[in-house]
Amino acid sequence: MATGTPPWAIPSRSCAAWSDWGSGQQVNASAATRARLRNELGADFILVGEITSIEDIEGNREVIYYQIDLNLTDLESNERVWIGQHRIKKFVERSRTRR
Repeated sequence: MATGTPPWAIPSRSCAAWSDWGSGQQVNASAATRARLRNELGADFILVGEITSIEDIEGNREVIYYQIDLNLTDLESNERVWIGQHRIKKFVERSRTRR
């Protein structure tokens, strides 16, 4: 089972990595597109999510289940204004001959 946050995901403000993410823009963005440190425009909402996958065998077929959980939070009130979840079931086809 693979679980976790992808390395490109924006950390939540409660996470210690939040300040590292914001200052990383100063190093990784071009001078023409980066916002000056501490001078960024504020966002109204933040979308945070997690993708989980589970590999299983159903009969004689391999199956992968994916689940995506998302939360949209109002940054001013800290209210979760939307919560969403989506599940996907994929059957894996494998070739019977190996080269």
